[in-house]
Formats: sequence, C-alpha cells, structure tokens
Amino acid sequence: MNEKEIIEKISIILQGQKFRITKEKTDKINGHTSLINHFSLDSLQILELIIEIEQVFQFSCSARELNIDMFDNMGKLIELIQEKVKKQAV
Repeated sequence: MNEKEIIEKISIILQGQKFRITKEKTDKINGHTSLINHFSLDSLQILELIIEIEQVFQFSCSARELNIDMFDNMGKLIELIQEKVKKQAV
C-alpha cells in the first residue's frame, strides 16, 4: 500500500463522525503533517484514531509500537501502517 492510499484512508477517517474534520483540511495532509498540531487532536482523539486505523487497515498494535512522534509526523505513521500491512500479506 502506498503513501497516497494510506493518506486517503486516514483523511476519510478524520472526516467521519468521531473527528468531523473538513475535507478542505484533510486535503492538505502529506507525509510531514502533524495530526496533533494541524488538527488539534487531543490524547483521547489520538486513541480513537488508533482504533479506527487498526480497524480500517485490519491490524493491531501493541503499546510499545506506538509513540507520539507518529502523530506529530505523518510519515512515521505511514511507515508503521505500511509495515503492518506488509506483515499481514505474508
């Protein structure tokens, strides 16, 4: 799964009922976007986002695999998702 596909799916999640972020804002997401600063996500919303990502991409993460940097730099989150999806395919 490439970066563009992942960003599109995360954008759809963020536009959903739990986050209600406008399409205009999510259209600006790239590998350097800080989900924390750009969308003002708090800790509870980050947990909700993790749950949504796990459901959409069909994998689970342990607490050790996650860190706040992944939500401060979209590129790191994309790398984690690509790694998890790749492991699933094997």
